[in-house]
Amino acid sequence: MVSKNLPSISVLIPTLNAASVLGKCLKSIVEQDYPKNKIEIIIAHGGSTDKTLEIAKKYGRVKRDGAKIERRLN
Repeated sequence: MVSKNLPSISVLIPTLNAASVLGKCLKSIVEQDYPKNKIEIIIAHGGSTDKTLEIAKKYGRVKRDGAKIERRLN
């Protein structure tokens, strides 16, 4: 796939106690046939009390800013 011709994309995932599904969701995004440097994943963490934040951290660089978790695939 020629990445210079493809747009950058952002995926916004709102979460609240989403530990049971977040891992599968993030894995499916990461496994796409799309240039990793063109994908941004933003997780809006709604104050989960389960392991949602831990799962998000497993998938790369995580930056907390209030209720936001951001991950870039580059």
